[in-house]
Amino acid sequence: MGDTQILLFDPVSGISGDMAVGALVGLGADPDALRGVLATLPVSGWSLEFVETRVQGIAATDARVHAPEESVYRHVSDIEEIIADADLPGAAAERAGAIFRKLAEAEAKVHGVGVEEIHFHEVGALDAIVDIVGVAVCLELLAVNEVRVTPIHVGTGTVECAHGIMPVPAPATLELLQGFPVVHTGLPAELTTPTGAALLATCATPVPEGWRGTPLRAAYGAGKRTLPGGRPNLLRATLVSAEPPSSAVSILEANVDDMSPELVPYVIDRLLEAGALDAFVVPIIMKHGRPASLFTVIAAAEREHDLARLLLTETTTLGVRTRRSDRHVVSREIRRVTTRHGTIGVKLARLPDGRWRAAPEYRDCAAAAREAGVPLLDVMEEARRAGEELARRI
Repeated sequence: MGDTQILLFDPVSGISGDMAVGALVGLGADPDALRGVLATLPVSGWSLEFVETRVQGIAATDARVHAPEESVYRHVSDIEEIIADADLPGAAAERAGAIFRKLAEAEAKVHGVGVEEIHFHEVGALDAIVDIVGVAVCLELLAVNEVRVTPIHVGTGTVECAHGIMPVPAPATLELLQGFPVVHTGLPAELTTPTGAALLATCATPVPEGWRGTPLRAAYGAGKRTLPGGRPNLLRATLVSAEPPSSAVSILEANVDDMSPELVPYVIDRLLEAGALDAFVVPIIMKHGRPASLFTVIAAAEREHDLARLLLTETTTLGVRTRRSDRHVVSREIRRVTTRHGTIGVKLARLPDGRWRAAPEYRDCAAAAREAGVPLLDVMEEARRAGEELARRI
């Protein structure tokens, strides 16, 4: 299926690393799985606590990293080595490394030095490493395909850091937010930190005008300070399905009776990569009793033209039939669960009666079964049970 699960950040009171981790755990990233992954970082002396709290009457998750102050300053290469030595799932290592690299580039530009000359102070400390890597891991646990962000709120005044007194937004923060819509609130406080800005600059894109999506679930990460003016110190994160809310789809069909069967899987993959919601082949009998294949593609209306061209190019058909159809769908989201055989993607579908159905991702299960040398059915059943347990906590 071509479902796209988007994470939408609303930094109406700014964003920091701990607020982002809290919001993502509130959305359903398993805190125990997160701690287990972070424990593979080759640094010690820290702990991660999640406290359920209320801010202005809104339930939120406060992520607290407990770590001693350090006298050592790390370069970006030091942090990249720490990340490389950890056992991080999926794209988490690449994403976390990219965040620190982006931050180093911003700091280097502000201070007029080379990237490798930058030695991190606050953002190289243990708590910042746990925050940034924690966000990268949470994005994997939530199986987020894309991150978007609404206009980013910043404060004013000054803030004291290792370099001394700095204007707000901090110079590195302002450098990182170039190209993003920013709202100057006038509040005398640092709302968006360099760490939060680096997360967005690396992982997110601004919400485009007219963008539509279907909210699945929202959660809030709590900040540590009480903001002036009664503004709630919260970061909202929403899981959004980008599948069009309309039930109308285009159905494309093509009969093929002179193409090698070994090409069929390739064509199906190409159709899905090109944005088809689904694509499949059914054996049929055509005129003169000839065996053939019926290609069927389900797609959003705006993808119809491109997918028709792909069918005409990648198969031997001489024509593609199209029609519009309505359909009834249930809301669904992709999540990742931890099993004895690794992290497995599970599609959670909410049925009309409110129950959840869990369906493990075949490719993840097959890869885990091969690596562990266990039956595929065992891996799929364990992943299904883990998915159902996760659904009960949502």
